[in-house]
Amino acid sequence: METQKDTQIVPEDGLKDRQKASSFSGENCQPKRNPDFFKIFFLVIIGLMILLSVFKLGIVVGEKKADFTRQWSDNYHMNFAGPKEGFFKNLGDKDLIEASGTFGQIIKMDGSTIVVKGQNDVEKTVIAGEGIQIKRFNEDVGITDLKVDDRVVIIGEPNESGQIEAKFIRIMPPPPEGGSFNGGRREKADPAS
Repeated sequence: METQKDTQIVPEDGLKDRQKASSFSGENCQPKRNPDFFKIFFLVIIGLMILLSVFKLGIVVGEKKADFTRQWSDNYHMNFAGPKEGFFKNLGDKDLIEASGTFGQIIKMDGSTIVVKGQNDVEKTVIAGEGIQIKRFNEDVGITDLKVDDRVVIIGEPNESGQIEAKFIRIMPPPPEGGSFNGGRREKADPAS
């Protein structure tokens, strides 16, 4: 037979209080954690890391382009036999020079060194090293197939002297009759000539 001491009727609120108390009791005395909180926290941290990585990549690319422009202007006089103090003393806030290549007309060739007159008649020195790929249409050609007055598109990397070390050169077809290309701008032929 049961006695009244053994059976206790616990109100429902009292049961909840005991369960809460038991979840805080024990060896580590920590509340139960929500696993979704950790997933969200982890995803937020990963998202911030990706965002910061993309931002840092933009900074690195901008610094590389600015460094190429500085090196190119510092060495312009050595590349083109200009004045010792250089032509670009007060460059100011002008546009940056294309760092990864150029396009234009070949005006001078000396072995593997090519001088190209590009947009706005800017001359760039290009070094065609070993392993360079040169194409005319879909045909692979060699550096000996390049000639003065060829129009070319050059892709490469800047070196410490402000020259472009070419990785790829594409020889462009001559302009259509009745016109010429000057750094990408079409000029009509003079009808008087």
